[in-house]
Amino acid sequence: EILCSMAVVSNLANGDGGTPATVSSRNFIVRLILPGLLQGKAQTFVTPMLPIFVAVDLAGSHSMVGIIASSYPISTFIFSPAVGVMMKHLHNSLASCLALGVLVSTAVLSFAAQSVYVLLVIRMIGGIGNTSFDISQKAYMAAEVPPGIRGRITAQIAGAQKWAIMIAALLSGVVAEHLATRSIFLVQASLSFTA
Repeated sequence: EILCSMAVVSNLANGDGGTPATVSSRNFIVRLILPGLLQGKAQTFVTPMLPIFVAVDLAGSHSMVGIIASSYPISTFIFSPAVGVMMKHLHNSLASCLALGVLVSTAVLSFAAQSVYVLLVIRMIGGIGNTSFDISQKAYMAAEVPPGIRGRITAQIAGAQKWAIMIAALLSGVVAEHLATRSIFLVQASLSFTA
């Protein structure tokens, strides 16, 4: 970080513009990196156990397992343009909070789901919330993070999310084995809430 700060000071001294030397990635830990870590962990926490939940607890077919497991990406693909239009009318912080509210609500509703079709609808709505959160975080980064450290912040978010994926996959199996498979949704809700 010292070398990076020295490079920024050097750029400013040379008239190259850039980021003020006082801005560091620490300023964005609470607003970008930590929520990205927690939300990445929340989403990934459910992924390994979702097929077992659908097949065993809800007696869903193998095709329904695949459809429900792909509901987040399908929802993202379908609703991304609409979420982008919605983002023009909402502030990034408000959009993030609303998206996290949707994610917490859908996780709790997933816990209570008694049908594969109800779970599919809930997961599709959760996918819209996930898309909204992702787009609002990216919009915030483009608007607020100085270009001189934007690459570093992006790398830190990506690294945090990779750690979240590894840890969440391991923990979800432990939770499902010692509690009930359904309980993974409550852990997902609590992680989304803390994001």
